[in-house]
Amino acid sequence: MDVYATVDEVLDVAVDLIEITSHETELLQVMRPQEIKPLMERKIAISNFYGDMVRKLERRRTSWSDLDDETRDEIRETNEWINLIVGENARVLQACTSANEKLLTAIKDAAAEHYGGRIETYTGHGKMAGRPRLDSQVKVSIGVDEEG
Repeated sequence: MDVYATVDEVLDVAVDLIEITSHETELLQVMRPQEIKPLMERKIAISNFYGDMVRKLERRRTSWSDLDDETRDEIRETNEWINLIVGENARVLQACTSANEKLLTAIKDAAAEHYGGRIETYTGHGKMAGRPRLDSQVKVSIGVDEEG
């Protein structure tokens, strides 16, 4: 396979990665978490494939000098787009994580205020297990369904 065919394949995969990461960011911003999990799974698969392709290209680094300026510029621009989109995605994911942590802390604090010392945990069989400890596992499921 010549280096131009490999570059074309890497660029195609990069465009897929940019599109899916942008879509994931949009879903996070409009709070549609039910649609994100399958998208994240696809994004992980595409990014792993992209990483494999980039490593394949880097093994053929000597061939880079054979590339024309236009192709090298296209590679650089695509890489800049990936860095921009992935950076934005990471910031939005961090903001969502921070917001969820604040929400869970507010729920915990409200429950402690409302119930005082009467908060208890449940066993796996639904029986009261006593007061929560630091190592108690707390499972909370929150979903937002917004029709618009």
